[in-house]
Amino acid sequence: MPVRATHLLLAVALLGLAAEAQARTFQLERGRLTGAVRVVEDRAAVGGRAVAVTGPGSVRRRFATGHGFSALVLRARALPCAGRRPRIALRVDGRRIGTQAVRSRGFAGLRFRVGGVSGPRTAELRLANPMRGRSCRRTAVVDSLRVVERRGPSSSPLGATGPGAGGVGAGVPAAAAP
Repeated sequence: MPVRATHLLLAVALLGLAAEAQARTFQLERGRLTGAVRVVEDRAAVGGRAVAVTGPGSVRRRFATGHGFSALVLRARALPCAGRRPRIALRVDGRRIGTQAVRSRGFAGLRFRVGGVSGPRTAELRLANPMRGRSCRRTAVVDSLRVVERRGPSSSPLGATGPGAGGVGAGVPAAAAP
């Protein structure tokens, strides 16, 4: 009996997993830069270049997904000023997603959980707390944006079909199904 229960729990867990399949990474220095934002050389950045966000301004990057997305992961590092860490504000298609403090002086991932539908999108990053002191300027150095895409209908776990599985007949009311 315990073995069957274990197998049942494993099957339920696999079927109930969040449908995250693949991630695509976009270099932010190829985005649209406005205001107090500039491309800098940084040996720790992928490709040796990153974007320094030091004041009012933004980095915009267009991307597209085939099946929507469940999260955006920003690779960034902090250059604090007056003991305060920079905070990054993220918007997607003009809608505010949230802000997060960049805590690490080395590049680290900041995960923004957000649901988005398929199609072309625009992500916009800003410094939420710009500050210029007498001897410093708060800066976030951003390298890349990783878009975590949802799985497509044909790649549901264990080939499951039925309500919520995304298989054949998903979204079709039972009365209308053949």
